Amino acid sequence: MGHIRDLETNLYSRDFFDEELERLSKKRDANIGTIIIEIDTNEPQIIKKTAELLSISVRGYDIVGRVSKNEFGVILEDINEDNIIEITKRIKDELENYLKEMPNPPKVNIAWNISGSFFGNVKEAYENLRRKK
Repeated sequence: MGHIRDLETNLYSRDFFDEELERLSKKRDANIGTIIIEIDTNEPQIIKKTAELLSISVRGYDIVGRVSKNEFGVILEDINEDNIIEITKRIKDELENYLKEMPNPPKVNIAWNISGSFFGNVKEAYENLRRKK
């Protein structure tokens, strides 16, 4: 495994994120939630601020990672639908409040899923994200 942390944002790296998601999905009777956030920018300042806002918008033990240049993921262990909707809304509100002051704010897409399966979880979250575009 490479770095545990993304060097630019200090969030967990994609490798660590994927390993944790796979590890947690093997637990019995665990509802694992995934939130995928895509922000349509490569501007370093916006990426860093997005990372900061994601970190303060989730529970202290949730795993927040940078999964690509402009995509982030959150792993939520032992989550139910009401809680993941609440957290997703909090993330959306925080990002909208930050971005609304910009003359041309980047588009943000957010999708979530709850599953006990690693592949079902990520695949479903990404499918939800693509449908929103």
